[in-house]
Amino acid sequence: MISWQTIQTKLKEIAHLEKILALLSWDQETYMPPAATKSRSEQISFLVGEWHKRICDPWWDEVFTQRETIPDLSSDHKRILEIFKKDREKEVKIPLELATALATAVSEAFQAWQEARSQSDFSLFQPALQKIFDLSLEKAAALGYERENAYDAFLDLHEEGLTQKDFDPLAIEALKVIQKVLHTIQEKSTPPRKDFLSRNYPIEKQQLLCTWILPRIGFDTQRGRLDVSPHPFSTTIALDDVRLTTRYSENDPLGSLYSVLHEAGHGLYEQGFLPQWEDTPLAQAISLGIHESQSRFWENQIGRSMEFLTWLWPEMKRTYNGFLDDVTVEEVFRAVNEVKPSFIRTEADEVTYGLHIIIRYEIEKKLFAGEITLSEAPEVWNSLYTSYLGITPQNAREGILQDVHWSHGSFGYFPTYLLGNLYASQWYAVMGKTLDIPSLVRKGEFQPILEWMRTNIHQHGRRYDAQTLCERISGEPLNVVYFASYLKQRYESVYGISLPL
Repeated sequence: MISWQTIQTKLKEIAHLEKILALLSWDQETYMPPAATKSRSEQISFLVGEWHKRICDPWWDEVFTQRETIPDLSSDHKRILEIFKKDREKEVKIPLELATALATAVSEAFQAWQEARSQSDFSLFQPALQKIFDLSLEKAAALGYERENAYDAFLDLHEEGLTQKDFDPLAIEALKVIQKVLHTIQEKSTPPRKDFLSRNYPIEKQQLLCTWILPRIGFDTQRGRLDVSPHPFSTTIALDDVRLTTRYSENDPLGSLYSVLHEAGHGLYEQGFLPQWEDTPLAQAISLGIHESQSRFWENQIGRSMEFLTWLWPEMKRTYNGFLDDVTVEEVFRAVNEVKPSFIRTEADEVTYGLHIIIRYEIEKKLFAGEITLSEAPEVWNSLYTSYLGITPQNAREGILQDVHWSHGSFGYFPTYLLGNLYASQWYAVMGKTLDIPSLVRKGEFQPILEWMRTNIHQHGRRYDAQTLCERISGEPLNVVYFASYLKQRYESVYGISLPL
């Protein structure tokens, strides 16, 4: 008879392979020598094949057939099997050859993206990206999607159940809010002082500040670490091994600070899963939209608040000894919240950030619908930046090559950033009913805020889907009105103007 212990062992084997793959990918993006790309892609392809075989093992069909007769299954055990069955049903549809080919293509593409980005030449990346895109179309077809809605396959992989039909109304409503705020600020405000941000801030001092902040907001540095990569990211090797990365620039001291806060939000989520469910879906993120809500919350709702900067200010002045003597914390607050169209998504203010996402969403939709080719994508990218933000990228590095996501084959990921902004605003509003968030942040007391997240979101893993979780927490589905309310409160404070929201 099949037992839960046997099931757990099989799940652990699958999870071990996933985490070994995560470690290899982390190494590839941080310390791996460039010449190792070919051997690393072979290693990753082999392990993906082993992972695929274990998920698709016919033994699981017997498990699901006998599920009702397996003794002593708790409701959590049954939920784990329910989620795994749903995940497995997708994977079984993908041929082993396709799974390994896509893994190889992705592994090889990262190096191509790095080289293309360093030379600002999209043509150096396009062949590798074309291979990923073509294989992704095959994957969508294998999952049962026709070409006209192939993009939905990838939206669903990142945000279960999400389709273009679902996301379009949210994007349109959010776009209206963003454009109102942006146009009002452009018409009625004056730019903040920012000259102090262009001074040369030694990277070692930026590193000191970032490593000082992490444990104080709750990130357990005994269970995680911070490194450097071309594009900041986070990855989980185990619940006690959560890796974060950032990048540093001497004349942009706040870029590293806010990327660390962003990635720390991801890391705090991963460290908050219940250890008894490690290697099962109950110790996995619900969706990337929920994941991004954590990163955007700590980066923006907390990190860009006047209260956070007031708390951080003494340490900033100590760290950058003499660099900020002629600057006030109020000037820093206005500078880090300046609303101004810019090229780089990861450095964008939280108002225009949504425009960066909508641009990428529109391009991905056009690519998968066959309305444009990859060779046309850079021109479409630049055209949309001109249309939405009133600025035109001057080169591919500040344009279509700025994001690492496509080299990972992560089509459909970008919309989750906008969902993350919306969720984060909703969590902030609901949390504010029981916690005095500004007072806690001003005093550097982040534990009650983190505990709220742990209780309401982290500890559940994938026990609920994203929509159910949202309704459990806030009593209603995802609602753009909270995003509008948050932007109104924040930016009226920053600019001293009235926003028509």
